[in-house]
Amino acid sequence: TDPGWRRAFERTERAGRGLANERTALAWSRSALSLAAIGGLILHFGSEKHAYVVAYPLGAGVLVMAAAAWGYGNSVYAGRRREATDHVARPTALRIMAIVNTLLAIAAFVIALF
Repeated sequence: TDPGWRRAFERTERAGRGLANERTALAWSRSALSLAAIGGLILHFGSEKHAYVVAYPLGAGVLVMAAAAWGYGNSVYAGRRREATDHVARPTALRIMAIVNTLLAIAAFVIALF
């Protein structure tokens, strides 16, 4: 009763959702890794230039944000796998990530000027 093309289509759709889940998890991991690298660079810069008061809290904050981004990305991925649906990230989390990246870009620009 169910044509073979419909089963093949549904199987392809399920596989596509699985790949989308993988891409999303990898994107959050990539963002967390870049934040961790930036945090490490800030700490390194602070130790070389003896700017401990500014660089250490900023670098530690960025490392904490990297851990939070990685944890949040993994929770979204786990939610998608558990529910087998298109469990999406909250728009607030995406806004926070955009704001953090913008602030880090501004801070990197200021640091590069000095």
